[in-house]
Amino acid sequence: MKKQILLGLFLLSFVSLFTVGCGSDSTTNPVETTKQGAYVTSIPAGVAIVIDGRTTSYTTPAFIDTLSVGSHTITLSRTNYDDLAINVTTTSSKIDTLATKTMTSSVYSIFGPVRIWVKSDPSTSHPSGLCLNNGQSYAISDTTNKKYVDFYLADGSTTAGDSVASAVKLTNFDRTTFFYGTSETELKVGSVPAHGSVSYTQVLGLSTYKSFIVYDNENNYSKVIVSDQGVDATTSKNWVEFYWIYNTVSTSTTF
Repeated sequence: MKKQILLGLFLLSFVSLFTVGCGSDSTTNPVETTKQGAYVTSIPAGVAIVIDGRTTSYTTPAFIDTLSVGSHTITLSRTNYDDLAINVTTTSSKIDTLATKTMTSSVYSIFGPVRIWVKSDPSTSHPSGLCLNNGQSYAISDTTNKKYVDFYLADGSTTAGDSVASAVKLTNFDRTTFFYGTSETELKVGSVPAHGSVSYTQVLGLSTYKSFIVYDNENNYSKVIVSDQGVDATTSKNWVEFYWIYNTVSTSTTF
């Protein structure tokens, strides 16, 4: 009996050594793995992502790394916005970066990019004023359309030093708008602080804020973000491009 026990222990030790040896050999040649999936962005950001009809925890912008190889339908969904379906075909170990999708809505209007130039730019083709509810830019010398201008681009010493200013600060312009600077780096869904609950101003420096809320003459709110800035090669004057969401419901602070 004693010999049998000793023989069993010997065999067990031998098998253990062999197993450990095989394990260490396999770790020297690990299997390579590469991510696959899709990167999804939208305007506005923060909308829910539904995959093949199933609710997920993803919101835009998001890298979806749970897609199996094959065809899928990615749906962007948000209250008061129209569902937006995207068909994708996922291949092994490949990441697809999808073009930014702009949502549509009967409640919110989304505009951009729209470029305006600083007030001192002499070119008649370089409008300095912006209308929020129709997405149009207007020259502040355009007496016919000045009634639509919500704000204009005021000169600074640098592109970043420019400011947005209420149209009412221009001679014979009537629309009064107020600005509240935010720290957002992209247009996101969600509520904004109401005019009067925080301090809004009639001039806002773009060196401090790249995004802001506008409260306009009809008590409507817009969320605005600077999408690009530059200098015109001909006039050497600054320009700024904006994206924005306009809430068509007066006094509503939700987006």
